[in-house]
Amino acid sequence: MTKTDSILEFTPTIFINMFKQASKYLDEHAEFLDKINVFPVPDGDTGTNMAYTLRMVRNKLEESSLLSLDDVQKAVIRNSLMYSRGNSGTAISQYFKGFCENITSKNGLTPKILTKCFKNANDTIYKSFQNPVKGTILDVAKAAYKGAKGKSVVEIFETALECSQEALDKTRKTNPIMKKAKVVDSGAAGLVFILTGFLSALKDTDIVITENNSSSEIGIIKETVTFRYCTECVIENPTINEKEMRKKIKKMGDSLQVMQVDNLIKLHIHTDKPEQIKRIAEEVGQIRNFKADDLIAQQKDNIAEKHHFIEGKKNYTIITDSSIDIVNSWINSPDFIVPLQVFTSQNPDEDLAKLSKKEFYEKMELDKNFTPKTSQPTTQSFLETFEKANKSSENIICFTISSGLSGTYQSALNAKKLLKNSDNIHIIDTKSISAGTTLLVEEFEKEYNKTNDIQKALAAVRKHIKKIKIFLLVDDISYLERSGRISKGVSVIGKILNINPLLTVKNGKIENTKDKILFSNIKKKIKLSYKGFKSNQDNNSKLCLLYTGKKGKQIVEKVKNKIQDNNKSLDIQVVELTTLVGTHIGPGSIGMIFK
Repeated sequence: MTKTDSILEFTPTIFINMFKQASKYLDEHAEFLDKINVFPVPDGDTGTNMAYTLRMVRNKLEESSLLSLDDVQKAVIRNSLMYSRGNSGTAISQYFKGFCENITSKNGLTPKILTKCFKNANDTIYKSFQNPVKGTILDVAKAAYKGAKGKSVVEIFETALECSQEALDKTRKTNPIMKKAKVVDSGAAGLVFILTGFLSALKDTDIVITENNSSSEIGIIKETVTFRYCTECVIENPTINEKEMRKKIKKMGDSLQVMQVDNLIKLHIHTDKPEQIKRIAEEVGQIRNFKADDLIAQQKDNIAEKHHFIEGKKNYTIITDSSIDIVNSWINSPDFIVPLQVFTSQNPDEDLAKLSKKEFYEKMELDKNFTPKTSQPTTQSFLETFEKANKSSENIICFTISSGLSGTYQSALNAKKLLKNSDNIHIIDTKSISAGTTLLVEEFEKEYNKTNDIQKALAAVRKHIKKIKIFLLVDDISYLERSGRISKGVSVIGKILNINPLLTVKNGKIENTKDKILFSNIKKKIKLSYKGFKSNQDNNSKLCLLYTGKKGKQIVEKVKNKIQDNNKSLDIQVVELTTLVGTHIGPGSIGMIFK
């Protein structure tokens, strides 16, 4: 009998080591998995996402004092769900849930329990997919379950792993996309690496992994992306269950996975409506780790990276800072976003930018002592980003928030000066905020696609900087006082008269317009906002309406309806304003950006 065949000998330490070793193998082979990633979308991130998910599980296990198998089991199931990333990360979180549920302090890990683990893991991962497909990770999960036979825990693991490796090799023929690309399924390969790590920990010895494809063998695949945005989040304390959540969003995309563990629901979906998914999630609970990755952009970058072995670097990389509000239907997500920090004087080390916009603005509304501040990115942050981007791009195009509002532009310039041969780094002071940056990124990409000339595209951006118009209608002028925009005396009078000033961004700085509302109400706000648009409208085809907080959202929807009624062809998008700007104008405010 081996050391893992007895309930008394399978300890929490061994249990933890299984995930540490699996994480190690994924970290070592993540780049390979990214390169062979062609299904369901060739976006080149399967290895990155699986490795990230395992790394977060490993970190949480190492940080905690877990004294029993029950403790380890619960930590693995919860944290793999909480920190799962992408299709592949979400899938393996479900595999772990099924695998670990039978490993308890009472059961331990015996041959009988282990066979149940493999069966339950297979059943759980299969049920998590909306439309299961052959030739994928599901084939490996099933093969491991079917092959899990033997007299000891190690023997069962060895036969299961052998069967899973055979199933992995067959995916290159079973799935037509893999067959065309001449690769095995990347998610399936990742699961084989994980099972290898588990066995390595049980045997207390390293196992050599052979990668089945070299980069030169990989075919370049470009599949049609049906739904553009890989959207996912975790919902805490939901008011509905996973079945009800799945029903709410199942018609809004594909690659749908909705799973629940205790008071958490994890959802993953490919959709064209990420903001609508976010609103639905916010209606039923508190959301965490929301993201919406542009699959078209990822596919483009992945194909460019595969071409890199033959043709060299891609032509340009887009970098912005986190003051940007991305309008998903207008541009792809930037390649890199350098973060500004939002914090409070009471707790300067806590980065409030990690809060969702809903949480942030609710906190501003409810807690009068909550007085956030902002700070620019460091020169080092830009330096590290430029160095990373230089490895894969001929040119770096960096858009920063207006230099009249932040020192971010200067930090980027300082970073450029520290690099040798930095003529390929182009730093643009947008003189703008929020979706204004989005419009400039869009203009750059449109001009470059037309001319294939970096300098002409940059010239087009500089020309359009002056054309962007920004208006902000502030609900509570005390926030302007805090940020130094108005004096305390003006603020006191403004509160007494219930004044809402209409602000604009001019020459890169926030300034007052001549318009304001006395004894403010919603009707007056809608009227003034519409006036701001009409008096500056000049054959606009796009308009981004902004809001902060619940009150601002209610007003901006009415502004949208009024403008839309008189401008049927206008592309109007509604975005909740970045907290970096919202810090200085407060909740309940609205705005608009157009050119």
